[in-house]
Amino acid sequence: MLKETKLIPEGRWRESMGEFPVATSSLTPQQIEYIQKLGHSKGRDVAPRDKELYRELLNKEIIVDKGRCMALSKFGKEVFRFLS
Repeated sequence: MLKETKLIPEGRWRESMGEFPVATSSLTPQQIEYIQKLGHSKGRDVAPRDKELYRELLNKEIIVDKGRCMALSKFGKEVFRFLS
């Protein structure tokens, strides 16, 4: 999603809100559920991963791979806050 960012001309962010879809509108229910699961996890909790879902969220820069466990990226944390 960060790759899809665009400069808002002349700082007119209110007008641009209508032009561009909200980042969460492109998420599937499975993706939302996984983001919420990761957002509520503490420490080294391990959330089971589906390879396809993992790739989709990694490409959208919502999660980061920390070896054995997944974690929300900075952008992912903002998405989680918006979904909660």
